[in-house]
Amino acid sequence: MLPFLIGGLLLAQRQWPPPGMQCPQRTLVLFERGPNWEKAPQVAQKHLAYILQQMKSGKILSGGPMEGVQPAAAILFAAGDWSQVEAILNDEPFTHESVLKIASHSVWNACEAAK
Repeated sequence: MLPFLIGGLLLAQRQWPPPGMQCPQRTLVLFERGPNWEKAPQVAQKHLAYILQQMKSGKILSGGPMEGVQPAAAILFAAGDWSQVEAILNDEPFTHESVLKIASHSVWNACEAAK
């Protein structure tokens, strides 16, 4: 019993985030084809320009299509606050035009090496 108590105390005192790491909250959004999927070619240039703008501003960290599987695409947002992500997606051409629809979204502590 004593080893379990000692182990529990050690885990309870563990530093978060771990030394040498930073773990900001991020939001991952997975998309599936929407009801207007066939409009993708007409909306693609607006979609790409908007995504690039959001990447340059630091609001989107990464994103793109997923080949041959559902969900159809993923975007990693810098924000951990769903209302901030939702505001970006409300103006995003593929979601606005229902080319893509949100399949799921998750917030997590995305650990990376400290800078």
